[in-house]
Amino acid sequence: MNEYIKRIGRVSAPILVHLGISFLVVYAGTVICMWQRWDGPDAALMTVLSAAFSAPFLWKMWKRDRLLLSAAAEQKGKPVWFYVLAFGSGVLASCLGSLLMQVSGAADFFSNAVQEELFAGNIWVQLLGMGFVTPAVEELIFRGLFYQRLRESLPRGYAAAITALIFALWHQNPLQMLYAFPMGLLLQFFYCMENPADRCGSLKAPILFHMGANLISIAVEYFV
Repeated sequence: MNEYIKRIGRVSAPILVHLGISFLVVYAGTVICMWQRWDGPDAALMTVLSAAFSAPFLWKMWKRDRLLLSAAAEQKGKPVWFYVLAFGSGVLASCLGSLLMQVSGAADFFSNAVQEELFAGNIWVQLLGMGFVTPAVEELIFRGLFYQRLRESLPRGYAAAITALIFALWHQNPLQMLYAFPMGLLLQFFYCMENPADRCGSLKAPILFHMGANLISIAVEYFV
């Protein structure tokens, strides 16, 4: 029983670390806004700052996990075209996902308030933060740590499905969950393609896929 609890704690630790830091960031932002008599804290800025402050802790956890797997450093990198494909696939998947949400009428049944609040922020916070910082940190959490730690106890398929499910729940509302679950599976696919031995290797492919998906969403929201 104690061993089981330890495994759950180890797997969930990256998410709990980020949630704890996010709570502190939002709390500080709310206090500052009240003190200065501003409107509530910008959701996108809070998300980006939470990711940025979490990154050093998560990076340290990931590096420590890699030290336990000597094969991680022996993997060869993929050719450039593979990473271009990953980025382009993120763009395409995001466009197709948004189109399916519109065609299916899912937006008529579920609120998209969380996403709308994120897109209400400053354009540079969107582009630099949501387009680059947040995707990198989320891939560190979900593919680099959560999935890899699940693989210590579960087969690849189960670990990939659970990771995609938790990634979907991370997005906080039903409409985004419907979109994020298949995106999570695609992110997992590119991670496994880049790291066929599941040895806590490179995160470049899923990060580029995630960046492509976020950047095109921001571009469509602001410029189309």
